[in-house]
Amino acid sequence: MIRIAVCNDTKAFLDEFSAAINGWKESVRLNVQFFPFLTEEEMFFEAERVGQLDLVFIVICPEREKHGIDMALSLKAEYKGTEVVFVSAIRRLFERIFEVRPLDFLKKPIYRQELYHILERYLEIRKKQFFPVYSRQRLFLVPIMDIVSLNHKNKVLSVKCRDGKSYDTYMRLGEAESLLAVSDHHFEKIHNCCIVNPYYVQSVSRSEICMYDGEILPVSRPNSKRILTYYSSWYTCSKRSKIVKNG
Repeated sequence: MIRIAVCNDTKAFLDEFSAAINGWKESVRLNVQFFPFLTEEEMFFEAERVGQLDLVFIVICPEREKHGIDMALSLKAEYKGTEVVFVSAIRRLFERIFEVRPLDFLKKPIYRQELYHILERYLEIRKKQFFPVYSRQRLFLVPIMDIVSLNHKNKVLSVKCRDGKSYDTYMRLGEAESLLAVSDHHFEKIHNCCIVNPYYVQSVSRSEICMYDGEILPVSRPNSKRILTYYSSWYTCSKRSKIVKNG
């Protein structure tokens, strides 16, 4: 799910922006929630209620320029994963913009093609941060850094996360590897049906891996030497894994 919001005190603008977002939602066919807010208070209240807003468009008016930038700073301080796009006709914002580090800047008047370009760019960024899982007729975007392991059995891929949740989907392990390859996170294939996140590995032997939650996963013989070598290097660099070479 992607939560997109816009904040502006003009209802006519919110209606026009909502129509544009709805048109984009239909074209990409993603699970998108859209929240139009008239006030900053409404936005922060809703963020506290539903959780982090993923992408927020903040409209900056000439008479409230500082207020809009301060709102963005507060939002990014409270929710580290939130991306911000400024919407304005003001062209002298660049010095303070670097304090916020927004995803982009959308000039007014708004043209749908420019808006859709920003939304597509945001989706490309998300591909490196989230793993798409189609389960129970819904699309779940699972943070890649939260994935503990991926196991493939009977044509079903089980994606296990650090919070204990597991998502089942019909996906080949090779396809999962390709999706993970474009991310900024490294995963290790320990046998033909299992991939693990090194960050959640507690110990390694020649025949098995112990995860931080106590789960034991087998290591295939062809992968044994490579896995031990990799985790020896991982231990040296990060001091996280305990390597047990006699197992």
